This record gives sequence, C-alpha cells and structure tokens, in this order.
Amino acid sequence: MLRIIRETFADPQDLVAAVSSGRFAVLRWAADRAEPDYGRLAAAVRQRAGLQARVGVGGSATTVPGLHAAYEDAASALRLGARARPGSVSTSRVWRTSSANRNPGLGRQV
Repeated sequence: MLRIIRETFADPQDLVAAVSSGRFAVLRWAADRAEPDYGRLAAAVRQRAGLQARVGVGGSATTVPGLHAAYEDAASALRLGARARPGSVSTSRVWRTSSANRNPGLGRQV
C-alpha cells in the first residue's frame, strides 16, 4: 500500500506513513503544485492491492496545531463520506474556514 501511495505523492518533500492498520497519512508540500487525482489513487489501490479505498482530504497547514486540524478535517471527511455514500469509493474534502489554515503547506490524509 505504501508503495502505491508514494507513487502518487512522489515529491521528495512529501511524507507518506501508515497511521494504523488500513489508514495512511500523507503530508504533502502543496506550494505551487496541482492537486493529485485522488480518484486515480483509489483506483490504483483497488486494481493493484485488491482493496477498496476512501480518500479524506483536510485543509492546508503551516503550524503544528494547523496540521492537527487538517488531519481531523480529513478524518471527518472520511466519516461523512461513508455516511453519505455507504459502500462507495469516493473522495471527501473538508476545510476549516480559519485563515490560519488557508496557506499552502502540509495536511492531507489518504
């Protein structure tokens, strides 16, 4: 799984890690970079690992508290997406409205 995720987030400044069984976090340096195709990532996981994937995307962060908030937002997106479309493979996004989290930087959970 890590290899598949790292192929999508291949920049040397991107950090991909297993958080728990079946849950992975990506800290992505987002400055001046296009948003990845999360649907393609979910399809690659399904095709190559034979697993269903959901992608939760939090907001950007430039501070440790902002990073925590971005992770929580991504986790909320996963929960809300699962409730809204049970059994589906989808990408969900949640962003906080605080200006502290609007700067390009870190904070994506996959």
